Parts: sequence; C-alpha cells; structure tokens
Amino acid sequence: MPRPRKKQVNRADHSFLSMALVGYEQAKAKIEAEIAAIRKALRAAARSYAENAVLEEEVFLPKRRKPSAAARKRIAAAQKKRWAAVRAAKKG
Repeated sequence: MPRPRKKQVNRADHSFLSMALVGYEQAKAKIEAEIAAIRKALRAAARSYAENAVLEEEVFLPKRRKPSAAARKRIAAAQKKRWAAVRAAKKG
C-alpha cells in the first residue's frame, strides 16, 4: 500500500507561522516576567505575614493551663475503663 504524501508547507504559510511563533515567544516572555514579579510579591507578603504572626504570637499567647494531678488520674482511670469495655466487648 502506498504511503500518503506529506503536505508541503508553502513559503507564505511558513513565513506566517514563523512570525506567529516570534510573536508568541515575545508574549510568553512578557507573561513569564509578570509571573516572576507576582511570585516575588507573594514571597515578600508571606515573609511579612510570618514576621507579624511571630510578633503577634509572642504578645498574645495565653498561658497554657495544666490539669492537676488529681485530674490526670481521673482522665487515666476513665481511659482505662473505656479500654476495658472495648476488650470485654471483643471477648464476647
């Protein structure tokens, strides 16, 4: 079976396509420059936000409350009771 012939691009089409390619590459370079500027602004904003967050955390962090020894014992006893119930349910 004969192979189909390749379409030949005439000179006008080739010239048009090459000029379109140049134009698209210029547009791509412009867009990439804008993307880089946006990324730079985002990094600066994130850095500023992180610095402010650290300052706010240092100033406004409430002290952490600790449960008393008796409260910890009650919590441990309740947890042991829950696990005992789970094990009893497994046995049948």
